[in-house]
Amino acid sequence: MTNIIELRTHARHHKTAGSEAERAAVVADLVALLAGIKEAVEKTLELSGPSLLQLEQGVQHLVDALHQLEHAMNVLTDDGEWNPF
Repeated sequence: MTNIIELRTHARHHKTAGSEAERAAVVADLVALLAGIKEAVEKTLELSGPSLLQLEQGVQHLVDALHQLEHAMNVLTDDGEWNPF
């Protein structure tokens, strides 16, 4: 399995009303993912089963995912300059 996704080039991708709507939909999906991961972090911190080291590693992975999603959102919104809502 690979985590590389082939993307369309900007030269072939012209901005249209449809692409703006698609961009807004992706941003909305990222907002939902961020909220879900933040909730998962809070729930993970309340766990008592696994070792503390395993919990810390799990939380760190979730926080890393949050940072990557926030970066993706910054890219899609031109560092917050574009607001689809």
